[in-house]
Formats: sequence, C-alpha cells, structure tokens
Amino acid sequence: MKRLVNIKPIILFLFFSFGMSQNEYYYNDIQEFQGYSDGLDNIQGGEVMYGGEVIIRLFDQPITGLVFKNYYYCDDDNPTKVLLGNLINGKKDGIWKGTFLGDRREIIENYKDGIKHGVVIYYWENGKKSYRNYFNNGKQNGIQNYWFKSGNKGSELTWINNSKEGKDFKWFENGQKKLEQNWKNNKLNGQKTIWFFNGQKSYEGIFKDGKEISKKEWNKDGSVKN
Repeated sequence: MKRLVNIKPIILFLFFSFGMSQNEYYYNDIQEFQGYSDGLDNIQGGEVMYGGEVIIRLFDQPITGLVFKNYYYCDDDNPTKVLLGNLINGKKDGIWKGTFLGDRREIIENYKDGIKHGVVIYYWENGKKSYRNYFNNGKQNGIQNYWFKSGNKGSELTWINNSKEGKDFKWFENGQKKLEQNWKNNKLNGQKTIWFFNGQKSYEGIFKDGKEISKKEWNKDGSVKN
C-alpha cells in the first residue's frame, strides 16, 4: 500500500545555502517522501525515515547529497548535528543512522537503491543491542533477534524471502523460555508450546498449515485447565 507523506517546504534561501553550495540537506527541510511502508512506519514522530522504496524530494526534484538532522537530546542545551545518511537521486544509499524520538537509542539501517539491503540494528540507550534483522533487496532474510535492555536475548526467528521459516523462540528476561513454535511457508506447523514465568507449561498445541489441530492447557500451579 503506497503512502504519500508531505512535510512543509523550506524557503528558497535554505535551498540555495544547503542544497546548491554544499550538497547538504536537513531532514526537516525536505518537502516530501513518496513510497510505501514495509512493516515500519514512515516518519515516527518526525524522526527517522523508514520503509521500502522511498523517493526523497526538494521542490519536486529528487535530491543527491548528505542528509543531517539537529537533535535536541533531553540532557543537552544545544543541538547536536547528526549525519543521517546519503541520497542518490532521491534514494537512500548505504548506512543510515538515527535515534528514536530524540533520545539516545540509536538505529542503524543499510540501503541499496532506496530499499533496505543488509543489516538493521537498534540499540538501547545503554549501548546494548535491542533488535537486529537482515534484508536482501527489501525482503527479510536471516535471523531476527530481540534483546532486553539487560542484554539477555528475548526472541529469535528466521526469515527467508519475507517468510517465517523454522523455529521461533521467545524468552523471559530471566532466561526462562516463554514460547517455542515452528513455521513453514509463513504458517504455523507442528508443535507450539508456551510457558508461564515460573517455568510451568501453559499451552501445548499442534498446528498444520496455520490451523490448530489439538491443544492442552494448564494453570500456573500445574493443574490441567478445564
């Protein structure tokens, strides 16, 4: 589904001072994006550009150059000039960086010809990874992970050409397993098991082509659920 997002155009003075002389642009000066989202929202709070193929324009012309943003962090009095990334004919190319809503949680994404290509990593403000995924020409390919702020792993899932495949794991922050299930062609297949925080099994089901065939459920004390 395509989206068109408009941002207020800058005055002509800024176009000449940044665009023509230095091939540098500021994020809030860009007139519009045009493209579609591939699972992440475009322009969350006016911060970082996400999505699939995106054409970035200034006065209706695709732009080539470096894009910067001034961040006002909560503990800073003066703005910090941050390089977000490079544009070639209006398309993102190479590494793009940003932060969530102006705090210190960093995002690193890789692009090729305007679409995600390579690793995408999010970090907690303490510098530890919070999320990692891999893309090949805009499609998710590889192992996707989530980590808690403590550094303990929260989930692991494999993607092949945007399709969930194989084992899918989730853990509580203390390392106790929370969920284990199996995917085939993006549909649940085989056994799915869910645990309570105390380690007691909560649910066990069998799936085929995404449909539940059978199930058993328990209470936190281990008694069978009626």
